Amino acid sequence: ILLIQNGYRNYAHDVFEIIDENNFDKAEFEIDLFAVFSEATKNYYSNYIKGEKLVIGSFRNNQIPIKLSDKNLDIIFISEFASKKHFTPKYNPNDYWYPEYFFLPIIQEFAINNKLKFKILGKLNNDQKLKDEEVEFYNKIIGQTNWEYVESNEPYESYKKIDKCRFVIFVSSTLGYEAIARGKPTAALCSRNFKYNKHKVKNDYNFAWPANIPDKGIFWTNDCKKDETINILNFVNNVSHLDWKILKDKMHKKFMFYNDNNELFMDKLKNLNIKIKNQKY
Repeated sequence: ILLIQNGYRNYAHDVFEIIDENNFDKAEFEIDLFAVFSEATKNYYSNYIKGEKLVIGSFRNNQIPIKLSDKNLDIIFISEFASKKHFTPKYNPNDYWYPEYFFLPIIQEFAINNKLKFKILGKLNNDQKLKDEEVEFYNKIIGQTNWEYVESNEPYESYKKIDKCRFVIFVSSTLGYEAIARGKPTAALCSRNFKYNKHKVKNDYNFAWPANIPDKGIFWTNDCKKDETINILNFVNNVSHLDWKILKDKMHKKFMFYNDNNELFMDKLKNLNIKIKNQKY
């Protein structure tokens, strides 16, 4: 049995909390090969499931060639909106969505002051009713002007939009970590736990969890402070390609790196004598 990690995992609402709350016998969970994002993820999963773990970064992200550009003035906030029909935070919903209410007005003001185009990249779906619900969610926070909703209709088009924008902003989205791995300047405003922390593991939405990384850095924070947020936005708006690459190369292996065309994974399959029908993406 082979598994591939397809998204950033938290403790709350996820497999870890489900296993613990139901007192499942972890000794019963075993797999032949599990391809995961990072060493930290590998070590955390090893507490819950036995078997070989292979660190490859994001399989999906690795499929898409990197074509970076910063010639436009678009800044992209990655939406994590979820309809109440499909997801209701287990604890206080207002606490869960607090980062959007705190950060988005600051980002909008920053964009206006710096003559940038503020765009919110919608969740991937082709349901117009869900799109309308998502737009309304953000209209209630920042009004109907001075921002633009960008639809996501195809599975991989988000990566192309990320590559072309000036910089990215996210709270806890997998795509945010993938953007960093791709080499795109990114503001990681990972403060979902700022108020939403009633569950067992109270830092599971922190930047790069479960990696052991300080709560604050030059492009990330787990807090909600306006001056700190503006400093981070200023940094990612002005950092050079070279300085960002140096910074990214020092850190990305702690949470996710980019492996072109999934060479590590493909080599592993070949070593296991597993035939690959189609290696093109």
